Amino acid sequence: MILGIEHTGVSAQDPTALVRWYEKHLGMKIIRQIGDSIYFIMAENGAILEVYPAAQTAQAYPNNASGIRHLAILVKDIEAEQKKMLENGVDIDRDVPAPGETRLIFLRDCEGNILHLVERAAPLG
Repeated sequence: MILGIEHTGVSAQDPTALVRWYEKHLGMKIIRQIGDSIYFIMAENGAILEVYPAAQTAQAYPNNASGIRHLAILVKDIEAEQKKMLENGVDIDRDVPAPGETRLIFLRDCEGNILHLVERAAPLG
């Protein structure tokens, strides 16, 4: 029986630096570390990422290229998070109006991975 997605893997040129970025900017916490360079980090809502060493440098793909392309980070107050990101030197790609009462802000982490900050009036499910 499939229960659901347990975690998402993110390979990184510098796993430790990427984990520190997620801790600082997204408030994620390390829940397990294996050796010097494999980390499991968790968001407040229980979502888990595994960060591990990349074997090679990835090519930058646009958000609409085939495959998994972005992480959507749910926030309560998108304006407060945007202000915090800008104060901490994070480049915001764009602020996008979305259908209904949803707001999206696109940005990239320190490895260039695409992130969306998402504020929703009602949950997806």
